[in-house]
Amino acid sequence: MNLLPKAVDEFRSRDYWDQFFDKVGQEAFEWYSDFIDLANVLCKYIKSRDEVLVIGCGNSTLSNDLYDTGIEHITNIDLSDKVIKQMKKQNETKRSNMKWLQMDARKMIFDDNQFSVVLDKGTIDALMSNRSEQVVSDIDQILQQVDRVLRMTGRFICITLAQKHILEHVSQYFFNNKSWLLRYHHIQTSKSFALPVFAFVFTKITMKNPLIEVQLYNNVDTNWLRFNDLSEAMNAIQQCQMTCFKKYDFKQKFVAGSETPSIDLYAENNQTKR
Repeated sequence: MNLLPKAVDEFRSRDYWDQFFDKVGQEAFEWYSDFIDLANVLCKYIKSRDEVLVIGCGNSTLSNDLYDTGIEHITNIDLSDKVIKQMKKQNETKRSNMKWLQMDARKMIFDDNQFSVVLDKGTIDALMSNRSEQVVSDIDQILQQVDRVLRMTGRFICITLAQKHILEHVSQYFFNNKSWLLRYHHIQTSKSFALPVFAFVFTKITMKNPLIEVQLYNNVDTNWLRFNDLSEAMNAIQQCQMTCFKKYDFKQKFVAGSETPSIDLYAENNQTKR
């Protein structure tokens, strides 16, 4: 079943997403990771008292899983009216407090400061297929809306593959705003991807200069790397991505023990094997 559009511009089309969910049917389509993979990070930043907005919810079970942990104040929006009706019907009895609204994340109609958490899993990745003028404008509109509807100390949590153009653009947006704590979590996933999954967690606070913290190689509560320079932080993330890609590539080449792998280690700035 081919779910990809003929042109990347179709990702911005309501008709495309209606057809997408027609093809998917009742089976949940999960971008990258399910709740089990994300639970440590999500439960660290989302509490039962929070008012949560999920943008581009699709038919993922992520909101359902959050609700079942006691986080019941969840509003879900998606461009596709078809999937909103489907999810609303599925959850109207068991999860009656959850809201499902057809809405464009670029043009949200919520009040200012209405939510304490905005959550995205794969929406920005899908929409930011390149850095064309129209695409960048769409992404900036979404980020502006996220900023507007988030109250002070609110968190924007973005689950992403952190491709270079997305990492740079989204990070620069919040870094230049100068009133955000920028945190980047590397997520350990049960699925095998060439690119690792990250959770960007941007917290809206009052501060003179943004603070950047990066947590790599699946360490949940330790080994925070702190940066003042955004380019240094992004470089650390990209090094992690390269390491993960090499590990993935390594696994693909040595399947079923057909060959005994070996690794040569070198000290930095030293060409002699250790």
